[in-house]
Amino acid sequence: MKNFAILTSVLALAACGGGSGGGSSVESPVSPVVSVPESMRSAAVSETVANGNTEITSMKSQIVVASNSNSPVMARVPTTVTQNGVTFTSYRLDDVKLYTAEDLNEDDAHPEKRSYLQLELNEETGRIDAIKMKVGDAESGRTVRSETDSRVFEGPIFEYVADGDDRALYRVVDTGQNMSDLTALEPQNHLSGGHWNRVDERMDVETYGKDIGNGVKLQYSDFGHFNPVYRQKNKELNEEVLTKIRNDQDPGRGEAFDKKRTDEQFNEELAKEDYQLFAGGYAIQGTNMKDTLTPDNGAEYKGMAIGRVYTSIQGTGAKRADHFAAYGITGDGHDMAKAYMTKDATMKISADGTKQTLVMPFYTKSATADKFYDITIEKQAGDLKRLDFVAANENEIDAMYRTYDALDTNDQGEFKYVDFDKSDFKPGYYGVNTASEAAGTAQLYSERNFEDGVRREYEVQAAYGMKKQ
Repeated sequence: MKNFAILTSVLALAACGGGSGGGSSVESPVSPVVSVPESMRSAAVSETVANGNTEITSMKSQIVVASNSNSPVMARVPTTVTQNGVTFTSYRLDDVKLYTAEDLNEDDAHPEKRSYLQLELNEETGRIDAIKMKVGDAESGRTVRSETDSRVFEGPIFEYVADGDDRALYRVVDTGQNMSDLTALEPQNHLSGGHWNRVDERMDVETYGKDIGNGVKLQYSDFGHFNPVYRQKNKELNEEVLTKIRNDQDPGRGEAFDKKRTDEQFNEELAKEDYQLFAGGYAIQGTNMKDTLTPDNGAEYKGMAIGRVYTSIQGTGAKRADHFAAYGITGDGHDMAKAYMTKDATMKISADGTKQTLVMPFYTKSATADKFYDITIEKQAGDLKRLDFVAANENEIDAMYRTYDALDTNDQGEFKYVDFDKSDFKPGYYGVNTASEAAGTAQLYSERNFEDGVRREYEVQAAYGMKKQ
């Protein structure tokens, strides 16, 4: 069973501010002429920190907008300043929501509270220090930036897991708590019917906004994938076990409860493409930050998309293997995943603004030697209206990753196995007043249950980033 865990160690995102380089320059608006307050200019991050932050993303570190101007002013100090009757409002990377393709929010009463990643910056220097996951507006885990590799986040996390399930319901960074401290968190966070695990994790993250094709980069948005991998996992903690872990001792309970990967095993897991995807950015209207801007009617965007397919044959006993040949499986049938990309993805808005059509040609215009399907997703008036997976010759797609019956329909044209509670298309539009960039995610989840107690899972996640044409 695939473990859709809430992530904890993620991403080295950051940015330059203004122009294409680092340093402390401030980009002035075009019209009307606005004089940026000196307090904002003097607090700009150093060139050294800016260059370190740009290792991953080209998003602006900070955007300052003036109440009497339609143009952004680039700076880096987190403040609101009023000068000569003009209010300058500052937004930084820690205001950006990077929405996950798989929405981890299970609160059906508040579907608008999507799960997202949020960066933490050093208030004085502007350096990215940590990242946290937000689910339903509640924090669920925080991980600090690595001291040895500034591109990743890593560290030990406590997770509260429901009994009989691998899914984490709540996570918090290990800062030296004992079991009494953890138990005290349960009523505060409405946790029951579970137990505490401890996971020492590393997160490798890749973002793609720095080059979405022909050297074009994004400024207001970004997209990418993250891959949480544990080095050590200790399940069903108690005080004795926790004490031994702190002293780097083997708890002596066997691998069913305590696992520790060798360097070789750890690096092998990091190399797998079982990614989770995200996208988000700055959507500033006037002096207010929004979840997304509204694109112009008839607008067209072009750029890059990444996709990841996951499939697995689940069940117990020898009957699992009976299905392997039908789905092109040559391995053990568990947790198979592969990533794809294209730099010819498009998003088109209809002339009346009601329809959004995303095309990701992973087959006809793959950016690598590997091919997947050309995927078309259409959303109209908020509803999913079209979902096509097309390949002229499926034999060019790895056998185990083909759709087979995952998208089969009944006589009424309804999908037989697609789970729409776990499937969605979430487009977003970013910039300052004008939706100059498009970035978003999509997820398809299909599950077929066979009469013999075996089932097949098939999931595709995608994320994209584009510039307006």
